[in-house]
Amino acid sequence: MHAALAAGISRPQLYSLRDRGDIELVSRGVYRLSDLPALGNPDLVTVSLRCPEAVVCLVSALSFHEITGQIPYEVSVAVPRNTSLLRLDYPPLDARWFAGAAYDSGIETHVVDGVRVQVYSPE
Repeated sequence: MHAALAAGISRPQLYSLRDRGDIELVSRGVYRLSDLPALGNPDLVTVSLRCPEAVVCLVSALSFHEITGQIPYEVSVAVPRNTSLLRLDYPPLDARWFAGAAYDSGIETHVVDGVRVQVYSPE
């Protein structure tokens, strides 16, 4: 929503686009054009857009790298210590706060459905 407002689209215009079916709500504050193909990984896209400092970790990172057969029921993320994390209605988050090298080491940046997603490397 912030990007649309920064581009000069007013809230009433945004809601009108939603009500007409031109855009759809992915998660609170996250909209996308309705005629686009379905998102391949809507949970990671939503988390990355709403919490850009979050890095996908633990089982969520293993699943992203296709190293596990486990399907995570929540998105596990690491955030820098002393960072407040937005609460999301969906998807459920499992947040871990790290400091220094424990947070910074091994971060990879991937593009998922056109969105920059930070994920810890398999190593």
